[in-house]
Amino acid sequence: MAAAGLTGGAEDGSFFQQVPLMRVEALGSPSLTLEGSGGPVALEWLEEFAGHSQLQREAVNLEAELVFVGHGIRAPEYKWDDYAGVDVRGRWWFCSRTSRHRRTRSSDGDRH
Repeated sequence: MAAAGLTGGAEDGSFFQQVPLMRVEALGSPSLTLEGSGGPVALEWLEEFAGHSQLQREAVNLEAELVFVGHGIRAPEYKWDDYAGVDVRGRWWFCSRTSRHRRTRSSDGDRH
C-alpha cells in the first residue's frame, strides 16, 4: 500500500491498528433448563446445547416462548428455509446441529 502512495492510519504510522479484545470464558458447567407443560428438562452443556447470553452474570433467568427452526438454515439457492412460516420475533428459537438420530430423550428423561 505504501508503494501506491498510501500512508498508514495507526498511531505509529503503520497499516496495523492495535485492537483491545475482551474474552468471555464460561467457568464450571453452564446449564440450561427448559420448563413447560411437561415439566423441567435439564440439557447437558456441549452435548445438548451450546450458547451464551452475553451477559456477565452468574445466572440469567429468561421467560419466552420457544420455537424450533430445524437446522436453522436459510438457503434460497437450494429452496431451503427452516424459518419459512415461523415467527421468531420475541421468542427464543433453537435449532438442531446434528441428526435427530444421534441422541434422543425418552419421555421419562433418560437419554438414549
